[in-house]
Amino acid sequence: MNNPLRSKRTEWVVTLPGFLWLALFFAIPALIVLAFTFHGHDASGGVGEWSLSTLVSCVIGTTSALALHRWRAVVAGSIMLPFWTSFVVRVFAWKTMLHPDGWLQACYCAWLRTREWLFSWLPAAVQKLLVAIGAASSEPFSEATSTILDSEAAVVLVSVYSFLPFAIMPIYTAAEKFDFSLRTSTPSARSSSPASGRASSRRC
Repeated sequence: MNNPLRSKRTEWVVTLPGFLWLALFFAIPALIVLAFTFHGHDASGGVGEWSLSTLVSCVIGTTSALALHRWRAVVAGSIMLPFWTSFVVRVFAWKTMLHPDGWLQACYCAWLRTREWLFSWLPAAVQKLLVAIGAASSEPFSEATSTILDSEAAVVLVSVYSFLPFAIMPIYTAAEKFDFSLRTSTPSARSSSPASGRASSRRC
């Protein structure tokens, strides 16, 4: 006859290493990442940067998933090709592209000049509101101190590049199960319904 207490003890002995493994290498790192996410607002990324990165990734991921449904070979190849190289190598490649002497820095400075010019045309009340919520800065533009490498734009750009494939593939997997033929058959079903037949006979 099996002893229930002994069987429970055996279950704990078998499952405890798995629980410890998940807690040590999954739960605790996830909590650390969550704590760092809400730890201030600086160039290393805060709630605003990660929220914007998530939103941009979802928008581009949805569009790319729909394109992947039509042009599977081209889009899937462009998504999976970066995974042939190391993640660290790809991120450090962005550091070279975002160098202060690069073309992205020139584009970033042109955007800051344009934003400053548009900001100067706004009413004073709107300017104070944008400065208060952190959407604009009252300090004049300086090319020497405005580098894209240390900006929030670089955080969002590299974050979207790094995690975009992880947004595209789940959306594509879910969208692949959709029956898109129902969308084209809906107008014909409406035209063949009895209500539409009666409406057309009345018009006649």
